[in-house]
Amino acid sequence: MQIVVTHLIRAPQVSISVAGVDPQQGRFYRLQSPQGRIAPALLEQQGGPFALGNVLELLLRPTVSPAPRIEDRLFDPARVRVLHRLPAEQFWTLLEQLARPTFRALFGPQLRKVGRDGCGADLGQGGPSLGCWRPRRATLWSEVRDQRLQARMRVGDGQLEADVPVKDVRLHRDDFLTPWQPRVDALSQRLQSGEEHLLSLALSERHETSTEPAGAHWLEVDNLFFRHDPYWEFRP
Repeated sequence: MQIVVTHLIRAPQVSISVAGVDPQQGRFYRLQSPQGRIAPALLEQQGGPFALGNVLELLLRPTVSPAPRIEDRLFDPARVRVLHRLPAEQFWTLLEQLARPTFRALFGPQLRKVGRDGCGADLGQGGPSLGCWRPRRATLWSEVRDQRLQARMRVGDGQLEADVPVKDVRLHRDDFLTPWQPRVDALSQRLQSGEEHLLSLALSERHETSTEPAGAHWLEVDNLFFRHDPYWEFRP
């Protein structure tokens, strides 16, 4: 089958996470490697197949993941073929077609306020865990959390508002942990200027906190796209 890469993020243990959409069906899929984590060596800039907007041909196999992460599929990294990359305008048009106006329109009515300043879904609850959102409000900055610098966004759709992590692989240095501050600052300014943008969103793997001891799947920003420059990684 073919998918277009719409989500490309840093992940734990110096790895990446990749998801995309079947452009014919509008259905999202998150790639899961049988070996566990997906190595950064599979990024396009390191000779691999994965870059935002790439059209991939690959074989997906079902895997068992509890709701809300119903999009998870196994794939063979050795059998991924890049067909081409969508032109920027065509990629933006696809994202616009996928975009929804509210978090619950993306993830279902079970999405709720979690923790002090987040939102998410309980284990086994909700529907999809991947989507594209047209922001009403979004601001970007970096700050120290849990003893390390993190990129964060405050997002709100008129029903829910949350302070969430930003995991866009383009926004982080080669250690896949540290935000690239000049890019954080530049993108923050573009957001403040009112430039039209969309966000790819996801619900995280389940994790527990002191405020959510039973654990939850937390809302996160995966990638940030601007209408006239969705592939902004090429900017200095």
